[in-house]
Formats: sequence, structure tokens, C-alpha cells
Amino acid sequence: MNKKISRLLLSAAVIMTLVFTSAGMAFADTGTGAGFSGKAVKAPAPVSNLVKQAQIGMQKSLAGAATATGTIVPCKTLYGTEAATPAYLKYNQSDVIGTSTSKAGYSLQIGLTKGTTVIIDVDNSAAGNTQAAWYGVYADPNFTTYAPGVALEWWADSPTLTKPQTHTSYHFTVTQSGTYYIGVYSDTYSGITPYTENVTAWVRTISAANHTITSGKAILVGQYQAAQTNYFQFKATATGYIQASTSAGTKIALCNSGKTALSNSVYTDASSKYNSHVTFGVTKGKTYNIRVAASAYSNSDGYYAVAYKNFSLTGKGGVKKSKAVTIKKKATKKGTITAGSSRVNWYKFKLASKSKFTVTIKGDTNKKIKIAIYNSKGKRINGSTACIEPGYNYIGKALSKFPKGTYYIKLYRADKYSSGWYSVTWK
Repeated sequence: MNKKISRLLLSAAVIMTLVFTSAGMAFADTGTGAGFSGKAVKAPAPVSNLVKQAQIGMQKSLAGAATATGTIVPCKTLYGTEAATPAYLKYNQSDVIGTSTSKAGYSLQIGLTKGTTVIIDVDNSAAGNTQAAWYGVYADPNFTTYAPGVALEWWADSPTLTKPQTHTSYHFTVTQSGTYYIGVYSDTYSGITPYTENVTAWVRTISAANHTITSGKAILVGQYQAAQTNYFQFKATATGYIQASTSAGTKIALCNSGKTALSNSVYTDASSKYNSHVTFGVTKGKTYNIRVAASAYSNSDGYYAVAYKNFSLTGKGGVKKSKAVTIKKKATKKGTITAGSSRVNWYKFKLASKSKFTVTIKGDTNKKIKIAIYNSKGKRINGSTACIEPGYNYIGKALSKFPKGTYYIKLYRADKYSSGWYSVTWK
């Protein structure tokens, strides 16, 4: 082979390297084609902030002036911002329970459904308090028996005792529906007269039932000890994509209105830097369900938070190569891959002269989206088919000059569960 031919072959040769980077890790896929490199995607407006705000709101919801003595009003909590009304309980002779000579206190009869989390907070730090206060979820108004079907948080060693000068909180899970009594009392007094006990109590309940969920608003769901799965229905208000997020120890999947899965299940954790949310492509007007599977013992607060946000993005490529959408140099085209859709997206660009070029594809997806680049003759020039993975960009850069002409970019899902958004640019 002469030197002239060798040089021509060398100039036409291409090397493809696909690199994904995150947290100092890199993965490469090489083949014949133009050189490629990648970097992490910065996701827009993380919905995980909504989950964090709901959790903080729940923590701060013990507020307001105490009610009249002996009044306990449970707060039904859904969004985390509902403030539980504190009840100021000052025990005296008239508060002796039934014919008992050892208890003085207050009980609240309440009907609770399976899976409800009851959170009771008691502050026994008022001046003059010297004895312990007791509280819990009971089977009777005289506080003689703890309620069957109620599970205390798994790490607690005592469900009822709060010592003087402390503020304590315990969570109880109702494992079967029924009528219960929430009790707060003192069992320390002389004869028939209780010692002075000024106790402030808050009661909150969080349902474990399925809910309709609204874009941009996080909700709380009761959950303890046993694994549980919930469905949160919503109607897409815009064609584009959603970001969904929840607390640690949970998996999210997107389902249709009949609860059939349109995606795989993905771990999310709003407090995590790398998997704080998951993205799915949706169509305006369609009804979907966000399925959340919470593992056992994963939510030590007695609840988890879940949220989603709907973003509008209506762009798309051509459904086949002959209908490819043109991208001008340095311009950007955006599009979605809708959950449950097998639609392929084609784009094209034209080199006015023999030259190098760079193709950049960004995206936020729940699973991989494949990328293939072809010349006008239908030959793939980027060697092995590349992919966008959740949290990654794809940057394809030609190492040698390519002939003038039209080039095509094909974007399609890696499997039936892939969806999300992408953008395409070349220069």
C-alpha cells in the first residue's frame, strides 16, 4: 500500500469514544466513528425541594396558643403545613378517670383506618411539674389496655412516659381499622387529688390512603414498619414531562389510569445529590398514577413525602428519516419521549463544506435513550449506538473532517420503559 493511499485511509478513519462522568467515575464505549465525550446534566428546578419543604413544614407544625383545659383536637395532616392545635391539660380532682384512684387525665375517642399514623407530642416542662405524664393509643377510655392493632415505632422503648422538663413525641401506626382512644394522663397524686400537672399535648394523624396529587404541591403519607404501596393519581396539565420525588427508602414508577406500569421502578431520595427525582414523559389531558413503594422500617418519622411537577415541552422530531426535522447550526431543538410510546424522533443537519462538527444531546430521563448518527447514505457514523442515561449529557465530536452533505440523528428509547425530555444541538 503506497503512502498516498495510507494517508487517505487515515484521514477517513474515525474513532468513537463515549464517556459518562459522575462523582469521579467514567465509562467508555469505543468503536469506529467520530470521537465523543460527556459530562453530567444539571436538572432544572428540582422537585425534591418540594418534598423537603413538606417535611420541614411537618416538623414546624407544633405552634399556636393552647386551647382550653382538657380539649384535644386531632389535626389531619396532608401537606405538612397544617398546624396541630395544642391542648393545655391541667389535672384536678374532676379529671379523675372513672372510678379509678390512680389516674387523672383526658381521652379522645377517634375512628382510625388501617395504615394511619398517629403522632402524639407531649410537653411536660411547665413550671411546677415534678412527676411523669403518660400518653398513648388505648382500647378503652380508662387507659387500662393498649389498643390492639397499633404498632409503636420500631425503635422506641416506651410508648407513654415523658419525664418532667422534656418534650417527647411518639408515632403509632394503626394496623387495623377501628375505634381508638388517645389518652394523656397523670397517675401520681395524693388520695383523690392529683399533683399539679400542667401538660401540653398535640395530636396529628396522617392517612396511608391513596390520594389525588397536584403538580407543585407535596403531600404526606402515613407509613410504618411494614412495606406498603400507594398510587397517587393526577391528570397531566401540559404535554412534556414530570419530575417526581419522594423520601428515602422508596421506589417510584409511572402508571396509566388503570395502574399498569409505564416505567420501571426507580429509587429516589429527595435529600440525595444523585437520585433526588425521576423524570417521565407525559401527554396533556391523560390521567396517570405515580406508584410509590415504601420499604419496611424506612420512614422513622412515621410518614413519607411525595411530590411531582409538570413541565411543558411540546417539541418532537420526525417520525421517520424522510420526515426528519432540520436543525440549524448552533440552534437547539427540544423534545420528549412519552411514557408508553414507541415513537422514534429523527433530526437532520447539513454540512455546507467538508468539516468537523459536534453534536450535543442533553436530557433528563428515567432510563436510557439511544442515539445513532447517520450520513446521507444511511451508514451509521458514530460506531456503536450511544445512550443518554439519567443525569448525563452526550457530546459527539468529529475528530476528522466529514464530507459536505446531510446527516441524520435518530433518538429513541432503549426499552419500553424509557421516557423523558432531551435537547439536540450541533455546531
